[in-house]
Parts: sequence; C-alpha cells; structure tokens
Amino acid sequence: MGSIEIEKWQILDFTGFRGSVSSIQGALVVKPEEGEERRVPISDVAVVLFGVDTRFSAGSVHRILKNDTAVIFCDWKGVPYGHAYPWGDHTRVGARQIAQANASSPARKSVWARLIKSKVLGQAEVLEFFGRPNGKRLKELVKDIRSGDPSNIEGQAARIYWESLWDDQDFRRIPGGGDDNFTINAMLDYGYTILRGHAMRAVAASGLISSLGVAHHGRSNPWNLADDFIEPFRPAIDYSVYLLVSECVDEGCEIRKRLVNAAGDVFTATRKSIPAEMTLLAQHYGQLIEGDIGKFGVPSWKPPSKLGL
Repeated sequence: MGSIEIEKWQILDFTGFRGSVSSIQGALVVKPEEGEERRVPISDVAVVLFGVDTRFSAGSVHRILKNDTAVIFCDWKGVPYGHAYPWGDHTRVGARQIAQANASSPARKSVWARLIKSKVLGQAEVLEFFGRPNGKRLKELVKDIRSGDPSNIEGQAARIYWESLWDDQDFRRIPGGGDDNFTINAMLDYGYTILRGHAMRAVAASGLISSLGVAHHGRSNPWNLADDFIEPFRPAIDYSVYLLVSECVDEGCEIRKRLVNAAGDVFTATRKSIPAEMTLLAQHYGQLIEGDIGKFGVPSWKPPSKLGL
C-alpha cells in the first residue's frame, strides 16, 4: 500500500497491494497477505485507489464515500477504469470540478506555457547529456514561450530536438509509427503509454475532470488533461530509449521492463518518482484553480548525475 500526503489530501494507493480492506469505527482496516494489519482513519483520506488484487467489502466502500472520499478502480497496470464519487452536498471533488470548469482561458494558457517550458528544458538536458547538438538552442527558445504558446515554440523545439537526438540514424519521429520489432518510434510510443497511465491515475486521484484539458481538447478523448500533464515527463523516456538503442543489441534485453521502470524513475532532486511528481502536479493544478495557491510550479527533467543519483 502506498500513501501520498498533499496538504489536506491523502491518497491511499492499493494498486500494487495484495490483501483485504475493511472498515470499523471510522477507520480502514488494511490486512496484507504478508505483514501486519494497519488501521487508517477514514477522515484523513481524500482518495482511495483499488487494484485488481485488493479484496474489499461493500460496507467499506460505503463508509469511504460517506466520508466524502473518492474511490478509483484501476487495472493491473494501475490505470483507472472506473470510479465512485460521493453524492454529498459538500463534496470536495464537486467543488474542484466546478472550479476547473470555470477556469479562465488566460489561466489555462499560463499553465500550458509552464508545462511546455519544462518539457523543452528537459529536452535540452537530454541533448546536452548525450553530447548532441542544439541543447543551448532549445534553452534559448524557452525564453520565447508565452502564455498559450501562440508561436508554437513547442513544435519548433520538437523539430530541432528529434533532428538532433538521432541525427546519425536518419530518424523521424512518427507517433504510432513503430512496430512489434521495437524500433525507436515503437519504444518511445510504449514508454509514453506507460507515462500516460501514471498521468491518468494522477488526474483521477486529484478529483479533476479528465476530459477537460488545458491545451488538449479532443472531443473523443476522455483523458485530455492527462495528455497535458505528461509533457514535462517525456524527456525521461527519451533518455531511457537513447540508452536502450545504444546498449541493447540482442533480443535478451528486457526492453518493456526497462521502459516500465523508466516511467517510474526518480525525477527530481527531492527523490520523488515520476508517478509521485505527476500526482503533485495534478494536485497543484487543482489547488491553483480553486485559488488555494497562486503559482503553478512544474518540474523539469535532469539526468541522474545532476540529481546526485
């Protein structure tokens, strides 16, 4: 069981948990298959994530919802596929979603600019770490990013980035253009898919409307906001794929496993993992639109050597 505490919000993560969860006298009783029983006051919990190996009673779900706490049901990969929200008049989730729906266009554009700045800075770090050209050029481009990115600096940076990272392999980044043989495109797609799963869980756990994105607005996409939030984390996958291309020369290399691990790596000097940083990012966005904080901070990727790892 994992626990993520963010001011008033505590998230109980049972997605990797094997055992049972019941309730008694205002507390959740957590019984792992191996280990000691633990009790957690329901009043301290804002969101509960249940995985496929967690056994729980209808009574415990009832008490969780009665406490104005959201329940998220996740698949074996930890990706949300359903949820239960309380119907109480004072639900925190409802207040947050109303604030999200009413967020102004300038506010959303400012958030998008922050996300893109962090993404491009991370891309520059990848280029510089591997001794590829144009890292400084990307850092200069970051200075030109304005609210909403009207000049599409993100697109300009992407073109320079992909041309520079694998300029010796005639590489062209084509999303969805990979195959089962795990070409560079296929490895990137797979890694980004794992990242998206973490972002989906972060958005769901934060009580946000997943389809209401900051810059992504696909009518048939129920996870526009998750697609916004993964942007600063993409360089972590790019870094790992570059290493895989350099190191994996035979079929014995566990590419999928390494990419899954890469999507959960430590991301910042505070030693928080990518999933934890995504949860913080989603929570901070919720706090921003509710007026609880005035600044939206976004972490940017740095190589492990700069994090002291």
